[in-house]
Amino acid sequence: MDARAKAEAAAGVGFDVGGTFTDCVLVDYATGEWHLAKVPTTLDDRASGCIDGVGLLLAQDGHTAEDVKYFAHGSTVVTNTVIERTGAKTALITTRGFRDVLEIRRQVMPHRYDAHRPKPEPLVARPLRVEVDERTLADGSIERGVDAAQVTELVSRLKADGVEAIAISFLHSYANPSNERAAAEAVRESFDGFVTCSHEVLNEMREYERTSSTVANAYVARAAEGYLSRLEAGFGEIGISAPLMIFQSNGGLVPTEQARELPITGLLSGPAAGVIAACAVGARAGMRDFVALDMGGTSCDVSFVSDGEPGFALEQEVSGWPIRVPRLDIHTVGAGGGSIAWVDAGGLLTVGPQSAGASPGPACYGLGGTEATVTDAHLALGRIGADAKLGGRVTLDPEAAESAIASLGDQLGLGVSETASGILDVVNATMVRAIRVISVERGVDPRGLPLIAFGGAGPLNACDLARELRLSHVLIPPTPGVLCAVGLLVADLRVDGSVTRRIQLKELMPGTIGEAFREVEQGLEESSAVKRTARSDWTPTYSLGMRYSGQGFDIPIPIAAEELAELDLDVLAARFDEVHEERCGYSNRNEEKEIISFRVSLHAPAGVPLESLPTVAPESASDGQPATQRVYFKQTGWTECPVFQRGSLPVGWTLDGPAVIRQMDSTLVVAPDFTAEVDAATNIVLRQRTS
Repeated sequence: MDARAKAEAAAGVGFDVGGTFTDCVLVDYATGEWHLAKVPTTLDDRASGCIDGVGLLLAQDGHTAEDVKYFAHGSTVVTNTVIERTGAKTALITTRGFRDVLEIRRQVMPHRYDAHRPKPEPLVARPLRVEVDERTLADGSIERGVDAAQVTELVSRLKADGVEAIAISFLHSYANPSNERAAAEAVRESFDGFVTCSHEVLNEMREYERTSSTVANAYVARAAEGYLSRLEAGFGEIGISAPLMIFQSNGGLVPTEQARELPITGLLSGPAAGVIAACAVGARAGMRDFVALDMGGTSCDVSFVSDGEPGFALEQEVSGWPIRVPRLDIHTVGAGGGSIAWVDAGGLLTVGPQSAGASPGPACYGLGGTEATVTDAHLALGRIGADAKLGGRVTLDPEAAESAIASLGDQLGLGVSETASGILDVVNATMVRAIRVISVERGVDPRGLPLIAFGGAGPLNACDLARELRLSHVLIPPTPGVLCAVGLLVADLRVDGSVTRRIQLKELMPGTIGEAFREVEQGLEESSAVKRTARSDWTPTYSLGMRYSGQGFDIPIPIAAEELAELDLDVLAARFDEVHEERCGYSNRNEEKEIISFRVSLHAPAGVPLESLPTVAPESASDGQPATQRVYFKQTGWTECPVFQRGSLPVGWTLDGPAVIRQMDSTLVVAPDFTAEVDAATNIVLRQRTS
């Protein structure tokens, strides 16, 4: 959003759907004030929970629906559709001889030491994978065109089978998409459902990944369309007319019309928004390299930020299927507040990945849940007070939590405190392993790095993680429990595109790089996202996909805009060797190198500036002694701890643990061996004491 538009906007609203809570935030552009709301996620229809949450937010802070001029959303609908296999009945039209590419995959077993474990079932059943007698060669020349009559006949058969969406993926369409376009035109003449082509989803080589991604885009389209339509209709009914922006896995926003065309880009959009917000919080605190950890109700998402920028990846696997769309590099594990504790066949205590979700939720929610969860363990150990209300709304039942944990403890021969403490040890170990995946396994030593912990449950476990990993300190943002929603109002608009051009580096002709990048950029300018905003607002960034000749993967190498006119190939080769050695542990400077793809991202500013990020609004400090509650720590056993409301803690406030700090959207536990301090931006900084 440009300065003029912000001046006209009274408020911006961001809302993010999680597995347990739906988080909503509002920023008043005139005053800079932020307002928060959390409501339980409505699992049967997540759209209704969003509408209720935004309505509650407006009602409690005095704004009206007409005040909302900027509206951004992070959703789980695409991810859930793939995981739960609830997508549209989808067909695949492909080149003759290639209908089984989804079955053959990469000829690598998902579990290499278990040859009997079945591969995931394709999203398209084999009878619905049909072939067209066409052929595009690798150089882009058309050997055989598309017979429209043949396509029409195939569509007639697919319609009779009840197909709701059609994916078209032809061999080498990245080199020349004309056959795919001709087939799509023939399909649309007689088919009213969703149609998508592989060159629109992933305009790059690698037949399997391109086909898999295109099929996934078709598979989730019906769910995404229905969800977005319900949201727009519901918000229209309460008077919000601002256009809805949708967050993508690449860390940027697009309008709903673009999200409808490429719904697969919405995978993991909520966690990605949290990383963007963490980068902003870190930048305001002067942190350039850190680990970001988002622990919510059902999962924990971790990422590594280097030099102020989040890691980036070009592929993700969801429910066993590779989907190649640009995304922030986030590692997710089943470790959240609702993760269920259970005893495995070997008698070992295990936590997750199954979650109690929002309904029935943990046993302490009193909604019918009977299995012990991480939240029940925190409550039984006094880390969450019996009088606390999660999200300011959900009351807790300590007796139900203790009963669930006692039942689990009977299987282990342990008491309630020992069992609850064991649950936290196990879930912490899962998160420690996740952090090591995005640090140690990527060549980064996490020792001495800071951690930004957020999510409703992140601050509860932060000290334990910092101690185990020997991190320098932990930063808890002012609004940890709704930081993903804050990220929606921090993020910029973003679209990504690419094209495959396989060129030996030594054979690269002057001007080739600039021409290829301009081709991609011109394609992005035709997108609905760019057309809605002045082209001058968009800034491009460029990268090359490079590899040593014969390798099966490529590495993105950033290219500065000023290098496009005249790029020194020796410098480029040396840059690739350096990045390859950093990522893979070795380089071969004498090996031939080649360019595989040209990638462009367009960014347009939309988010609030760093100085407008939320802070903790000061409240009146208590005149008397703080309240106390008994909390169990492994180091000290049951200990009487002071309990503070976060709003009563002024800048510069310090404390030696243990302590409990409460706020509407989260609870922070300061361990006995940690200190806490409120910094100038009202973050709470935790450090382990050395003595």
